[in-house]
Amino acid sequence: MKFQRADANSGADRRDCRSLAPIPTVADLTETSSASFASHVRRALSEDSQRVHAFLAGLHDLDFGGRPNDAGFKYWTAWCELHDGKATGFPEDYKVPEVGAPWHDLVHDTDRKRGFRAFEACTMMSMRKSLRSGSAWIDHSLSFRERDQMLISPEEWARDKEKLRGLLGLPAKALVAPPARPGSSRAEFRMNTSSEAT
Repeated sequence: MKFQRADANSGADRRDCRSLAPIPTVADLTETSSASFASHVRRALSEDSQRVHAFLAGLHDLDFGGRPNDAGFKYWTAWCELHDGKATGFPEDYKVPEVGAPWHDLVHDTDRKRGFRAFEACTMMSMRKSLRSGSAWIDHSLSFRERDQMLISPEEWARDKEKLRGLLGLPAKALVAPPARPGSSRAEFRMNTSSEAT
């Protein structure tokens, strides 16, 4: 593309003149060029408060359970209390929950409304992680329920273990092979264990 310079004497309209401005770099377009992609996602989620709030409000009536020391479940509990009080920002007397280092600056913003929006995004992402790891759950869910509910209870195992072993065809005692000696090959190890078993 060629740029033509309008001559002051030519009567050309000055609005048609184009100046040669420097092309902005990626670093100029982003707030910080050294920021990670994840930090940009956190900031974008914090600024997309309408959809994040609608998502959390849709989950509000679900009966979540969680481990008391799980961060996602703590944030969820704090958010539910604020949501029940119709909060759109952190109240003045409210102690802002401590969040992890990646979210800290966004949540502890001087603008308490902006900090609350970041806290909602933090809560959403933390609960996602907690549900996937099994630290938070929904009792009636097949996919996201407490890990202990998916296993045979210790009482049931003690009562029915012989019957269950028989159904599965498992031996009463498991054969545990001794650990391999350093420097021995797998073939040597297999021969030694097979000769010991006979």
